[in-house]
Amino acid sequence: MNRVCGVQKACRRRARERDVLVLPYSDQVICERDGWVCQLCRGPVDPRLPRTHRDGATIDHIVPISLGGADAPGNVQLAHMGCNASKGARFTADVVGVRSGVRVVAP
Repeated sequence: MNRVCGVQKACRRRARERDVLVLPYSDQVICERDGWVCQLCRGPVDPRLPRTHRDGATIDHIVPISLGGADAPGNVQLAHMGCNASKGARFTADVVGVRSGVRVVAP
């Protein structure tokens, strides 16, 4: 999986603007660490799909940068594009499960 350069630059810029921790990491290392499994729905992620595909691999911030989360290895996880988009700018803990475009939110 190759992260689109503009996406990575945008994450770093937003993190610096909010004065949160920024540590280097590789998308490939995060994907391998997470076993190519979406950390939101626990479904397999196909590394051959483009990032823009609904089931493509994206890097999700567990605590969103907009809510003060770091852009660092300990605050990122692998997620399908569709799951990541459904989660939005919420804490991962607030999203119990995401599957097939249907999101289940904790009460």
